[in-house]
Order: sequence, then structure tokens, then C-alpha cells
Amino acid sequence: MSRRSSGPDEPATARQAHVFDRQAPAYTRRRRRTDLGQGAEARWRRRLLESASGRVLEVGVGAGANFAFYSAGVAVTAVDLSRAMLAAAEQAARQHGVAATFVHGDIAASHFPDGHFDAIVSTLALCSWPDPLATLQRLRSWLKPGGTLLALEHGLSVVPPLNLLLYAADPVQHALLGCHAARRPLALIRAAGFRVLRSERHYAGLISLVWAMP
Repeated sequence: MSRRSSGPDEPATARQAHVFDRQAPAYTRRRRRTDLGQGAEARWRRRLLESASGRVLEVGVGAGANFAFYSAGVAVTAVDLSRAMLAAAEQAARQHGVAATFVHGDIAASHFPDGHFDAIVSTLALCSWPDPLATLQRLRSWLKPGGTLLALEHGLSVVPPLNLLLYAADPVQHALLGCHAARRPLALIRAAGFRVLRSERHYAGLISLVWAMP
């Protein structure tokens, strides 16, 4: 298990990292509940990650909530802006026996070889990217032919009145929590050139699970 940096932080990126550093203890407590395999979030993560194999890139690893659900034999490269989140994720990887390399940095500024990964995993990360379309296009280039994007994301609902609230809350949520409330993950994934193999929506469409290929 190792850690490296993808380069120096820009000021805006550093501010966002600080927002997530503050939240690391809460993410860790939430991960420990998810590790028990109970509740909808654990079921979604298990179902999504059962198809992850080989060389896996996890973007926005957070406190490592996915490590309880990876199959044996995966080799994970885990990227996050927050050093505090990465420290929590390292503990999770050790706990669950997952081989992982940890990269501190901005996924939008990271560099990996084209066609390098068998799977790319994004769980509740797309909401935090300044330019989600450009970032998804970078992820697409890093997947092998036949590789898979596995995404669990939140965004706009299928209920229009609820979306009005999400649009109103978006700037405050981004300032306080570092993520946007009013994005359309499935539409963004398609716009980035992915072919969606399967998708699910839950909680009035607020949560999307997506299996896609480049």
C-alpha cells in the first residue's frame, strides 16, 4: 500500500480540499455503518462493485466506503483531494485486505496512461468536480476497450418541484459541503461519450446507479 501526490494544489482546489478535510470524521463514521452491509447505500455499493475487477481507478475515494465491497484480487488506485479522507481510506483498505495505491490530488489534473484501467469507480464524486463533462471525458480515455465505468451519484430528481429546491440549495451546499445538488449524472455520462449498459434510479430519481463503457 502506498501514497503519492499528483502535484501542487491550486487555490480553489485547496479550499475544496479543506472543506472535505473537515468532513472526514463524519464520512468515516458513515463508512463504518455501511461496512456492516445494512441499508440501501450498502446494497447499492455491493451491486455496483460486484463487476469491478483487475486494475481499478477510484476517483474521490473519500473515507473508503467501497473497500468493503471489492472482490478479491482487485488492484485499486484511489484518488482524493483530501489528505484526511485518504488517511481514513487507507485504514479501510487495510481492514478489508484490498491492495491499493493512494494518490493525493485533483482527478481533473491527474495523469494516467490511456487504456490503463479495467474499471473506473465514481461514487458520490461527480457532484464535486468543477467541470464534470471534461473530467468524465478524461476518465473515458483511461479505460481499456471493454472497460467499465461504475457510478453511484446523486443529482436532480424526476419530481420537478423537488428540483426547484435543489437548484435553490445548490450554491449553499457547494459552499458548505463541496458538492453540487443540481446535476444530471446520467445525462453527463452519456454526453461524455459513454455507452450506458444499465442504469437505475432511486429515491424519486435523486440517486443514480450507472454501468457504462467507453
